[in-house]
Amino acid sequence: MNEIINKLYDLICKESSHRTLKDYLKKNNHDFKKVIDYCLKNQENSNTLIFLAEVEKNQIKAFEYYKKAAELKNVEGIFKTGYCYNFGIGVDEDDKKAMIYLKESVKLEHPKATFLTGMCYYHGESVEEDKEKAFFYLKKSAKLGYDRGFYKLGEFYALGEGIVDKNEYKAFEYYQKSANLGYIRGKVKVAWCYKIGRGVKQDEEKAYMLFKKTSELQISQKIVNSFN
Repeated sequence: MNEIINKLYDLICKESSHRTLKDYLKKNNHDFKKVIDYCLKNQENSNTLIFLAEVEKNQIKAFEYYKKAAELKNVEGIFKTGYCYNFGIGVDEDDKKAMIYLKESVKLEHPKATFLTGMCYYHGESVEEDKEKAFFYLKKSAKLGYDRGFYKLGEFYALGEGIVDKNEYKAFEYYQKSANLGYIRGKVKVAWCYKIGRGVKQDEEKAYMLFKKTSELQISQKIVNSFN
């Protein structure tokens, strides 16, 4: 059972949907309720706590699972605890606590935590707005392979937001990297760049094909989400 729990944890870290988790259990002939019962009886394993939190409908209880996992030094638990404090999910918003947990998970090289920390500095949420620090954390998240990190770096270069000079070619490169990792907004932006010739040689036929593929992906994603 530990192997199954560890696989579910890996899927959660990859931001998989509840439907994906259930499909994985079904494919491997594991009863969803039995897995829940096992996790409830084995809460000393921090990965079981993360799974319980992800499938828990009560946000307060979910937060308690995340916090307990964080106390066990589980990196996803540390990140999700900070995330909950940041957005007031299952607990009152607390900017100070949010940043403590987020920065702790950044130290542990959690890609999404690093990205979210960058966005907090970008928008001035939970911390004072600081575009330079925002760029630093977003670049770090990209180095950790986070698709949205690449996309946001592309926006920095596309707009020339003070920290960097405007450079449409670099912007396109970052959009392309986010698209290569499957980020739909990145795919749309790449298609748009080809359509208008921004940062890349104009190619309306290629733009059309990319828009078509992205549209099909978005429709598929909406269908998948409707089952979650």
